[in-house]
Amino acid sequence: MWRNFYKTYTITGLREAFFGARIKLTSKEEFKLDKMNWVLNHIISSLIYQDLPLDHFVNIHSRTLRKYIGSRDYHQIMKELEANNFIVANNKYSSNSFSKSYSLTPISIESGIVETKYASKKFIKSFERIIDDDYKSIVKNTLYRKIMFNTSKLMVYELALHYQLYLMEIEASLAQTVRYDSFYETFDALSVNISPKAIMNYPIFFKPSLSVYGRVYHIAASIPKMIRASMRTMDNELIWEVDMTSAQLSLLM
Repeated sequence: MWRNFYKTYTITGLREAFFGARIKLTSKEEFKLDKMNWVLNHIISSLIYQDLPLDHFVNIHSRTLRKYIGSRDYHQIMKELEANNFIVANNKYSSNSFSKSYSLTPISIESGIVETKYASKKFIKSFERIIDDDYKSIVKNTLYRKIMFNTSKLMVYELALHYQLYLMEIEASLAQTVRYDSFYETFDALSVNISPKAIMNYPIFFKPSLSVYGRVYHIAASIPKMIRASMRTMDNELIWEVDMTSAQLSLLM
């Protein structure tokens, strides 16, 4: 059954820039808007979990664009976002080495990042199918499955003021503020929904991956330190962080 639940980041004014002030959009227009929202969300969420400046370029492989936006549409969607000054493309790329990259324009950053929801039934149906496939592939891996299930048991214990005072103290950048707000709001919402799959409904989620050096990249490892320090398990237990920097010899022993 269709559910209008999937959240996404976007840029203030995107809807109005393409569809004016109309309250009701056609299903075709909703479908197009959701595709544009997905592109902006992919850029924004990538910057958030990698802790990068908001004007940094993000690689997006054409295979990924075809997967989410469609083989026939993605070229046009990207062109329109560029033409309307929401994104800018770095056209220096190599098909064999690295993907084409995109960044938010200064106007987009100034307009502001906001959260919305996907609205097109057609887009959500396709998006849900991708999430279902991703979830199945994740839980097939014993390590990733354990990470997903244990992450779902985390909850924020402190009020948002806990990290907001810290951000004021360090005179945090806009990117840092967006990052902290995103993680706090996501895990605060997840505190009432302990399903491992529920975390995939939020913009900052990304699939766990293993580097060539054996390091696992996953959402729990990306939680900003002041939020991580204020988190508990569902049984109200503290969580612990082990710093293994330069500990290769001890690992060998």
